[in-house]
Amino acid sequence: MSTGERFNRRASRGPGRGACLITATVVMLAARASADDLFVDPGAPPGGDGSSVAPARTIEDALSRVAPGSRSTVHLAPGLYRDESFPIVLPTRAESIRVLGPESGVAQIRPSGRVAAIELDDVPAAELRFEFERIHFEGGDAALFIAGAPRSRIELDVSRCRFVGQKLQGVAAVAGEMGGLHVSVRDSVFEGAAVHAIDLGTRLDGELEVDVTGNRVTGHGLGQDSLLPHHGVSLYLDTAAGISGRIAGNTLENTGNGVLVSTAASVRKAGTASLEIASNFVVGEPDTPGMLRHGVSVHGRGAARLELRIVCNTFAGGEGHGLHVPRAVGSDEFCFSRSVKFAGNVVWDFPEGAVGSPELFPFSAADSPSPKLPECVDAWGNGLGGATPSLAGNSSATPEDFVDVAARDFRLAAGSSLHDLDALGEVGGLDATGGCRRVDANGDGLFTPDVGAFEFRGGRCVDDVRAFGRGDCNEDHGQDISDASAVFGFLFLGSRTPRCLDACDVNDDGGVNVSDGIYLLNFLFLSGDAPPTPFPEAGTDGTADSSELDCLR
Repeated sequence: MSTGERFNRRASRGPGRGACLITATVVMLAARASADDLFVDPGAPPGGDGSSVAPARTIEDALSRVAPGSRSTVHLAPGLYRDESFPIVLPTRAESIRVLGPESGVAQIRPSGRVAAIELDDVPAAELRFEFERIHFEGGDAALFIAGAPRSRIELDVSRCRFVGQKLQGVAAVAGEMGGLHVSVRDSVFEGAAVHAIDLGTRLDGELEVDVTGNRVTGHGLGQDSLLPHHGVSLYLDTAAGISGRIAGNTLENTGNGVLVSTAASVRKAGTASLEIASNFVVGEPDTPGMLRHGVSVHGRGAARLELRIVCNTFAGGEGHGLHVPRAVGSDEFCFSRSVKFAGNVVWDFPEGAVGSPELFPFSAADSPSPKLPECVDAWGNGLGGATPSLAGNSSATPEDFVDVAARDFRLAAGSSLHDLDALGEVGGLDATGGCRRVDANGDGLFTPDVGAFEFRGGRCVDDVRAFGRGDCNEDHGQDISDASAVFGFLFLGSRTPRCLDACDVNDDGGVNVSDGIYLLNFLFLSGDAPPTPFPEAGTDGTADSSELDCLR
């Protein structure tokens, strides 16, 4: 009996209830897959329905087929997308839209004239999500322009894209009034945006969350027709608005200013910004005026509440300051509701000083024999070198601290004085090369970040070390008399070496000896002191000791 005959005989008896349910489910899933996955090929013949076998010819045609409430993915084939009616307007009827470039080859979107390539404006008060991945944008005023409407909540995720030669911005997004905007720009390349490579801001009462990490921004040249961006990353805080998040692990080269944080003058309610700016490499072309002014620039007056944590960056080859604060009448005005931590940074060849503004405070040694910072600026633990004047509470860096200063290679050399800034604490994310941010570079058993954007690779990463509980020598997830026996057995009876000697260092004196067993017995039976942290919960060691005690994964 053939397969077809078997199917026909079964069908002649009629489908059962289970078969009907399965059939209906398959049909529904197929219909949803058809609605949610759309395909575009600029070389396809006209009239395609957006399916994989008959792709649409333009992105806007595919977007017109997005189903209401769907989570749609638009798959772009390699090719040049120029037969679009720019700007391509994103629809707002879907729950989310993902525009995905090819794994191999390039999907290039090139608008003609001074328009944005893709934009979203005048949206309803809705919750929307848009993702763009592996797409090459070239030319136009902006590549992506997203403007949130009042009470709208929008998520924008950009990753592994390339932006070349935009006249204004690469990515521009603004939160709507009383709305929310979450922007993530990761692992992308920006070349030659004329004003800002990444320009993010808020309108009245809007909330903006940012995650700008792992990008490379490069500017070229000077003059009116220059491809030099004014700022690598620009953040604007409107009245009563809020900004939070991080800018980390980016390389910003010849960008005018590296990062700009700008606040509006408030007449009724202050905005709030809480940002971490960490592990960025901000560098200017040596001996070429205008390539880099300031590493981080804070503009604006008024009562905006700022909490800025600017840590472990490398700023090199600028004409102004590593951190530039705004003009004001005096330090009291700038410091109102503001807190700026500037620590663990390398500031090399900034002749006006590591921190300051000539019109605000004489921060450089050339202006004053004893520079003084405003109380709200906490600047310490920075490595200052080259033409950067010295500053109290900070150390001097020399060319020997780096691999090759002449070649602008500011990775730390072996034996550098800038390894492991113990007092800095944890720095989130990765370093400027995408590597581990917490490495035990000097072999003291502590996983603290190095000064600057580049973590030394000559030691173990904290990710290689597992958590342990102090006193849990036999690793049975508790501390009792059997752990004291494990200590004495290892020391005197030839028992196996414990897998985590740090757990057996009960008194945390940097070694394992008879005092550790006694310490634990005193705690258990004689009301002695509890073991130091990590105890009782598991964690990592916070004190220096031999790396032989580390609990490796």
